[in-house]
Amino acid sequence: MGETVKKKILIVCCNNLDRGGIQSVIMNSVRALHHLYTFDIITFDNNETYYDKEFESYGGKIFRCGALNGKRSFHKKLDFYIRGPYLYASAKKVIKNSGPYAAIHCHNMYESAYFLASAKKYGVPVRIVHAHTAFKNNYGNFVACLYKKLLKKYMYKYGNVFAGCSTTANKISYKGIKAIVLPNMLNSKLYAHGDFKNLDTDSPKLLQIGLYCDNKNQLFTLDVFKYIAQAYPGAKLTYVGRAPTSDLRQYFNNLKSSALKISKNIEFLEADTDLFAAYSNAHYLIFPSLAEGFGIVAVEAQSMGLRCFVSDAVPQDVNCGGCTFLPLKLGAKEWAQKIIEDFALTGGNKEKYDCRRFSQNAVANKYIDLYEGRLM
Repeated sequence: MGETVKKKILIVCCNNLDRGGIQSVIMNSVRALHHLYTFDIITFDNNETYYDKEFESYGGKIFRCGALNGKRSFHKKLDFYIRGPYLYASAKKVIKNSGPYAAIHCHNMYESAYFLASAKKYGVPVRIVHAHTAFKNNYGNFVACLYKKLLKKYMYKYGNVFAGCSTTANKISYKGIKAIVLPNMLNSKLYAHGDFKNLDTDSPKLLQIGLYCDNKNQLFTLDVFKYIAQAYPGAKLTYVGRAPTSDLRQYFNNLKSSALKISKNIEFLEADTDLFAAYSNAHYLIFPSLAEGFGIVAVEAQSMGLRCFVSDAVPQDVNCGGCTFLPLKLGAKEWAQKIIEDFALTGGNKEKYDCRRFSQNAVANKYIDLYEGRLM
């Protein structure tokens, strides 16, 4: 008997397969399900990025549509309005030449409209939109507002499954549309093993992971840490992240400049650092985002036994028993005091939190139902 031919799934990325939250969601699902499906992916970067080789090792193809934005600000704004036909044609070419596909799974929100339209025309039965953010709709100028509303209209028209990483993401991303919660998945090979080692130190060690940007609020973390370092001169803060654009690099430079006075207590690690080691070497995750659709790092941290101090803008869905939710309006001093009090009480010793609902096995079954059309 011949080998069973696996169904094919076409993923549309948010950008590229560099290290990031959405990319982590994509890769964890591919790791969990590549034995059942063949995954291809459309990305928007001509360069090889962090996960490319691993993705291809599972048998799928990467179709590069090139960067979507021009190099200058004017070009970026213009490209946003004129690139639609190019996106539609790119999707058409992939689907016609490399299909048939059982499903298309779009992680690029409103611009998914072009890919969904092409998928419907060429017979892809399951057409998924997957929301990851919890930002209020900020359409920009009047023309951008009209254009994005038009894209949203066609996204609803051509998509037939709408999903989000949390109830919060669904509520903000979809209006009047039935949407399912598709939880983010842990990489169970790295996390949730329960074998924790407490740190031999008399000072707290904090960790923050995320893109250097206003939303991730690293400058607030620094203010918090300054108060902690006053109480514990041996305290440590580790930032893990990246600043891929000029605007974000300026944010990063401002952060490093502000940290100079206590730089011996702070380290900056690249986004491709060993996260397992980073979690293992910390007592606390600090997560003071202004908005989040989910926040998988909080689940990873809890699966590694860390307590998490999290802004109340992060969905409650991430709480496995180790999250303390705090309003940002309390201010850095109050956040610091909460962490200082916890360390005085517990020594930062790690706990075993129940993160099983985010395990590969648990979430993979939802993906299977999704791709088999049982959630339409």
